[in-house]
Amino acid sequence: VIETSGVDYAALLGDQIVLAALAAEKDAAAQNALCVATAMLELRDCLVGLEQKWGTTIDFRLALDVGMVVNSTVGADPPGRNLWGAAVGIARVLADTAAMRTIDGLG
Repeated sequence: VIETSGVDYAALLGDQIVLAALAAEKDAAAQNALCVATAMLELRDCLVGLEQKWGTTIDFRLALDVGMVVNSTVGADPPGRNLWGAAVGIARVLADTAAMRTIDGLG
């Protein structure tokens, strides 16, 4: 899902997946939000499909926030990225408090 989504940043951080679209142009905010939201819908559908395939329930919660983030390069060959900021923090809080198998968001 992530490979075909068009998101610029994806990281597995413990039990959390962080996605971001990072076009810097001011008029790209709506397109960035649409890109991440579409990826999240596809990710949710994939997780529900895995639940059905495996005959179990996966406790997942998804959240989306739109806003400023800080993105820095880490390492050199190939460089990685580190992402943080208010939008990441708010999305984490929203995900922590969302109902199981739902997508919550601000923006």
